[in-house]
Amino acid sequence: MPVHEVQASSREYLALATALLQRARLADTDAGLWEAADLQWWWRTPRRSDAMDHLFWVDDEGPVAGVVMTDWGRAWGCDPIVVPGASTVPLPTVWARAIEAIDELGLEAVEVLARDDEVELLGLLAGA
Repeated sequence: MPVHEVQASSREYLALATALLQRARLADTDAGLWEAADLQWWWRTPRRSDAMDHLFWVDDEGPVAGVVMTDWGRAWGCDPIVVPGASTVPLPTVWARAIEAIDELGLEAVEVLARDDEVELLGLLAGA
């Protein structure tokens, strides 16, 4: 399936991020840190990150990868997400675009959470 990039903000961002996390959970019940419901919960508090464009890679079935940025006030969160087994977009590509977004926003403090078993992401973080 061909994959194309989509930029989305506001409710369109929330819909794509929710679909991405749902698809990731269906692909691997043990992967990742976040559930789709987490973003729905966070949405209740207005944040500067809600209005910005977030990058997603989408195929015919929906999002397969994305960069989710969240303004927590004290720092920003950055979550590069790839659907296990469904995405043709490699994690290093998603991470590179996340770095671009961080640079474009001029962010001083950014947190990227990773599980101990996310070896590829941990390697990318160590090299950043």
